Amino acid sequence: MFDIVEPYSGHFLDAEWLEYDEVNKTFKRPVHIKIKPKSDSSKGVSLGTKELISVRENGRWIEKSVFKIHVVDKHKYKGRDKVRILYEDKTYVVAKIGENIDHPNTIKYMMFPNLKTEFPSILYLGDS
Repeated sequence: MFDIVEPYSGHFLDAEWLEYDEVNKTFKRPVHIKIKPKSDSSKGVSLGTKELISVRENGRWIEKSVFKIHVVDKHKYKGRDKVRILYEDKTYVVAKIGENIDHPNTIKYMMFPNLKTEFPSILYLGDS
């Protein structure tokens, strides 16, 4: 019930994480993960907000559309990995990785002051 790596509500979506193998230049077998869409404006479950980010590719600046998700499962996510969202049957590339920062005065830390502070990862997904 008080699993720290899980986002705060119980609504999750099923997805698959495909880790990129740098040595063989292929993707490893899919791993089942639980995700939650992340929106800056609300804490509830929503579709999330798509953003435009500027990246430099082949010496030129281009804009890519990305959106954020919380990832419940702790893995070593990398920039070339892919996430397949099962209800959409669509695969996205991990464009950027972040970490959710929580305030130490939230209710879970006041109830359990000795908890190890592990926060869910935030992945920025873009079209593959």
